[in-house]
Amino acid sequence: MSFSGKYVFMCERGVEGKKGKLTIFETLSHKKKKTLPESIDQENSTTSPEFVAAAFSPREDKMIVTLTGAPDW
Repeated sequence: MSFSGKYVFMCERGVEGKKGKLTIFETLSHKKKKTLPESIDQENSTTSPEFVAAAFSPREDKMIVTLTGAPDW
């Protein structure tokens, strides 16, 4: 959850050769705010099938730090 409590995100693993996604939701309305990557061009910016970890910046709702990769479980 974001610092202000206004947003929450969900990381999704890609299936069948697709890339992973990160989706941001507004907590009060439960509406989808944004999905990353937004376009095919951005989707090609990483070769990872999933987001391994993600976190909002500690003081603002403007930045999310992500880590992509495929863990060896």
